[in-house]
Amino acid sequence: MPEDFPSADPPSAQFPTAGLQRLSPGDRVFGRFILIAELGRGAMGVVFSARDEVLGAEVALKFVPDFLRWNPSILAGLRDEVRQARTLSHPHIVRVYELHQDALSAAIAMEYVEGQSLREFRLARPGQILGPEEILPWLGGLADALDYAHREAGLIHRDLKPANILLTQTGAAKLSDFGLARRAADEVSQLSQWQPCGTLPFMSPQQLAGDPPSAADDIYALGATLYECLTGRPPFHSGYLPHQIESRSPDSIAGRRRSLGIKAPPVPRSWETAVAACLAKDPADRPASARALLEALEGRRVLPPPRSAGAPSARPSLRERLVGPPAGLARVVYAKAKAGV
Repeated sequence: MPEDFPSADPPSAQFPTAGLQRLSPGDRVFGRFILIAELGRGAMGVVFSARDEVLGAEVALKFVPDFLRWNPSILAGLRDEVRQARTLSHPHIVRVYELHQDALSAAIAMEYVEGQSLREFRLARPGQILGPEEILPWLGGLADALDYAHREAGLIHRDLKPANILLTQTGAAKLSDFGLARRAADEVSQLSQWQPCGTLPFMSPQQLAGDPPSAADDIYALGATLYECLTGRPPFHSGYLPHQIESRSPDSIAGRRRSLGIKAPPVPRSWETAVAACLAKDPADRPASARALLEALEGRRVLPPPRSAGAPSARPSLRERLVGPPAGLARVVYAKAKAGV
């Protein structure tokens, strides 16, 4: 079960992970698991495959970083997330079993998926991009999983990205880390005023602003994931990303491919339109569900035109929320510039 973590780590002196460094294959943990192999490591912890001697099955163990492990309130919040994730029962969602802890460490036990992440699959393809014909076979199951979580379970993923979509050896998709990685990343941000960049390119403007989670956030992230699959880059990938996410429209898929020198068959117009709709600034302009998106991609549904196309956001920008608007004459000039005068 390969794992990918945010690319930028918080300062190691501020967030020690010495306990995780001691883990190695063959170790026995929590009185029942034998570690088999390390699957991934990063700022949000380390993942091992392990043999559960009680159940006689192979599982994945995601170990919690030490700086979260020893904070009782954070661990209690993570335990609540695990309880919620355990209610999810769907063939295209990785099952979460339990949060284990002892005097040395804490880890989340979950279903072990033999395969690779969507990110790894894309990077191994020629040109490091995928065509629609390589996406559609697994997208239906992923859409069903998201709609089930949103409508039946009432849960939002909040960290949907290629690294959290696992492709099995049969080519089916399984969605992992429902709310779990996001909880840890939120705590890092609060403790250090550090924004984990690994998920920023897949965050909607509303999630970036700290608004309450909604299904529209996951639809945006799914659109950003498809955009990266088709172009090799997320919609915004360089420069000051928060400003771009809040106020700019990404290049078309065809335009991004041209700018990167990618030579590949053009994507259908329905794909350009549907992916752009997912990335709309206004949540009301995004497809109402993952199934609606799938039908639009397949040409079986026509999405309504966006109501906010080209309109600047009326909400304060991230910079305004952090430092406030300009004062005096600068405020007048700023207001005119923002209004286009």
